[in-house]
Amino acid sequence: MQDFQLEKVNDYLLACHSRDEKLCLRFYISAYEELNKLFGLLGSLFGFISSDVQSKLEILSTYLADSENATAFSTVSGMLRCEKESGKLVDSKYISGSRTLLRLHRALGFLVDFLERISTLSLSDSLSKVCYLSYRSTLGNYHPQLIRLMVKGAVYTLSSKKDLLDKINKDNKEEEYYNKLLVEVVKNGRKVYQLTDALYTFHNLHDLP
Repeated sequence: MQDFQLEKVNDYLLACHSRDEKLCLRFYISAYEELNKLFGLLGSLFGFISSDVQSKLEILSTYLADSENATAFSTVSGMLRCEKESGKLVDSKYISGSRTLLRLHRALGFLVDFLERISTLSLSDSLSKVCYLSYRSTLGNYHPQLIRLMVKGAVYTLSSKKDLLDKINKDNKEEEYYNKLLVEVVKNGRKVYQLTDALYTFHNLHDLP
């Protein structure tokens, strides 16, 4: 696995929403591919999350690579509209991009909240408590009790903010550099999250099974 680069996450998130509010799907996927590396840094117990995210990214990437879908699926807005108007969302055999993205969207809410909390920690602080607080207030709302208990146990294996920064800081940058970068990532991540949420609301697709 290549090194996780927070700078790339920020660049991709910014590119995703900077052109218009339709949201570029390719940059959304690119941002998530980079964010998914973060789960690998958090420990083996987060491997099941990483695998699930990767499988969903592959579904979306397949649609983008298909010339029949490439234009409609170039933006999040276009994909939701195309699948809804074509009636594909009621086809149980159809692997829906909208349904797939909805799961990633919910997880993005967790990641943005978690990164924001990390930015406020001192170097010696553990990531465990803030990770669980972020999970409980976001993604945990969509999981059954068994999954919530598994996550609660998994987060207590997390180390400190310093240990995480040591893993991603290959250029010996100061902590302040990453705190400022985290603020930018959170700002752009929240923008993408809010715009995506608004699109699902507009198309009435928040409750896709």
